[in-house]
Amino acid sequence: MNRLYAIGLLLLLSPSNLWAKGLESDNSSPCKLAEMQARRDWNAGKAKYYLFGIVAPSAKECDMLKQKYGLLVVSMGCVVSSKELCFNKAIDQLMLQKTGKTVSELRTSSLLKNKTTTQ
Repeated sequence: MNRLYAIGLLLLLSPSNLWAKGLESDNSSPCKLAEMQARRDWNAGKAKYYLFGIVAPSAKECDMLKQKYGLLVVSMGCVVSSKELCFNKAIDQLMLQKTGKTVSELRTSSLLKNKTTTQ
Protein backbone atom coordinates (compact mmCIF):
# COMPACT_ATOMS: atom_id res chain seq x y z
CA MET A 1 0.00 0.00 0.00
CA ASN A 2 2.77 2.47 0.86
CA ARG A 3 4.57 1.74 -2.42
CA LEU A 4 1.41 2.32 -4.44
CA TYR A 5 0.74 5.56 -2.56
CA ALA A 6 4.31 6.77 -3.20
CA ILE A 7 4.09 6.01 -6.93
CA GLY A 8 0.76 7.83 -7.21
CA LEU A 9 2.14 10.82 -5.34
CA LEU A 10 5.21 10.97 -7.58
CA LEU A 11 3.05 10.88 -10.71
CA LEU A 12 0.77 13.57 -9.35
CA LEU A 13 3.57 15.93 -8.34
CA SER A 14 5.83 15.24 -11.28
CA PRO A 15 6.90 18.47 -13.01
CA SER A 16 7.20 16.60 -16.29
CA ASN A 17 3.54 15.70 -16.52
CA LEU A 18 3.50 15.37 -20.32
CA TRP A 19 -0.24 14.96 -20.53
CA ALA A 20 -0.87 18.30 -18.80
CA LYS A 21 1.76 20.08 -20.90
CA GLY A 22 0.23 18.72 -24.09
CA LEU A 23 -3.20 19.76 -22.92
CA GLU A 24 -2.11 23.36 -22.37
CA SER A 25 -1.01 23.72 -26.00
CA ASP A 26 -4.36 22.42 -27.26
CA ASN A 27 -7.01 25.07 -28.03
CA SER A 28 -9.61 22.94 -26.29
CA SER A 29 -7.78 22.87 -22.94
CA PRO A 30 -9.70 24.29 -19.97
CA CYS A 31 -7.18 27.14 -19.69
CA LYS A 32 -7.42 28.12 -23.36
CA LEU A 33 -11.21 27.93 -23.21
CA ALA A 34 -11.24 30.22 -20.15
CA GLU A 35 -8.92 32.70 -21.90
CA MET A 36 -11.15 32.71 -24.99
CA GLN A 37 -14.23 33.24 -22.81
CA ALA A 38 -12.51 36.14 -21.04
CA ARG A 39 -11.81 37.82 -24.39
CA ARG A 40 -15.42 37.29 -25.52
CA ASP A 41 -16.71 38.77 -22.26
CA TRP A 42 -14.30 41.71 -22.56
CA ASN A 43 -15.37 42.45 -26.14
CA ALA A 44 -19.04 42.21 -25.12
CA GLY A 45 -18.48 44.69 -22.27
CA LYS A 46 -19.21 42.01 -19.65
CA ALA A 47 -15.74 41.41 -18.23
CA LYS A 48 -15.38 39.73 -14.84
CA TYR A 49 -12.43 39.36 -12.50
CA TYR A 50 -12.21 36.58 -9.93
CA LEU A 51 -10.73 37.38 -6.53
CA PHE A 52 -9.64 34.69 -4.09
CA GLY A 53 -9.07 34.80 -0.35
CA ILE A 54 -10.80 34.73 2.97
CA VAL A 55 -11.35 38.51 2.99
CA ALA A 56 -13.79 39.70 0.35
CA PRO A 57 -13.12 42.98 -1.46
CA SER A 58 -15.04 45.99 -0.19
CA ALA A 59 -18.19 47.14 -1.92
CA LYS A 60 -16.45 50.46 -2.60
CA GLU A 61 -13.60 48.72 -4.41
CA CYS A 62 -16.00 46.55 -6.43
CA ASP A 63 -18.01 49.63 -7.42
CA MET A 64 -14.85 51.49 -8.47
CA LEU A 65 -13.70 48.61 -10.70
CA LYS A 66 -17.16 48.36 -12.24
CA GLN A 67 -17.61 52.10 -12.85
CA LYS A 68 -14.10 53.00 -14.01
CA TYR A 69 -13.14 49.83 -15.87
CA GLY A 70 -16.35 47.86 -16.47
CA LEU A 71 -15.19 44.90 -14.38
CA LEU A 72 -17.59 42.82 -12.36
CA VAL A 73 -15.72 41.48 -9.33
CA VAL A 74 -16.54 37.90 -8.36
CA SER A 75 -15.35 36.89 -4.90
CA MET A 76 -14.50 33.17 -4.91
CA GLY A 77 -13.52 32.73 -1.27
CA CYS A 78 -10.58 30.46 -0.55
CA VAL A 79 -11.19 27.95 -3.35
CA VAL A 80 -8.70 28.72 -6.13
CA SER A 81 -9.54 27.31 -9.54
CA SER A 82 -7.07 27.10 -12.41
CA LYS A 83 -9.85 27.93 -14.86
CA GLU A 84 -10.51 31.26 -13.15
CA LEU A 85 -6.78 31.96 -12.87
CA CYS A 86 -6.48 31.53 -16.65
CA PHE A 87 -9.52 33.77 -17.11
CA ASN A 88 -7.92 36.44 -14.89
CA LYS A 89 -4.64 36.18 -16.78
CA ALA A 90 -6.41 37.05 -20.03
CA ILE A 91 -8.32 39.94 -18.39
CA ASP A 92 -5.03 41.22 -16.91
CA GLN A 93 -3.44 41.23 -20.38
CA LEU A 94 -6.39 43.13 -21.84
CA MET A 95 -6.45 45.61 -18.94
CA LEU A 96 -2.70 46.13 -19.31
CA GLN A 97 -3.23 47.05 -22.97
CA LYS A 98 -6.07 49.43 -22.06
CA THR A 99 -4.66 51.15 -18.97
CA GLY A 100 -1.00 50.19 -18.69
CA LYS A 101 -1.75 48.32 -15.43
CA THR A 102 -3.03 44.90 -14.43
CA VAL A 103 -6.17 44.60 -12.31
CA SER A 104 -4.02 43.91 -9.23
CA GLU A 105 -2.03 47.08 -9.89
CA LEU A 106 -5.24 49.07 -10.34
CA ARG A 107 -6.61 47.65 -7.09
CA THR A 108 -3.41 48.47 -5.22
CA SER A 109 -3.20 52.02 -6.54
CA SER A 110 -6.87 52.71 -5.74
CA LEU A 111 -6.51 51.27 -2.23
CA LEU A 112 -3.45 53.43 -1.59
CA LYS A 113 -5.27 56.51 -2.89
CA ASN A 114 -8.22 55.83 -0.61
CA LYS A 115 -5.97 55.41 2.41
CA THR A 116 -4.11 58.68 1.81
CA THR A 117 -7.29 60.67 1.21
CA THR A 118 -8.99 59.34 4.36
CA GLN A 119 -6.06 60.08 6.67
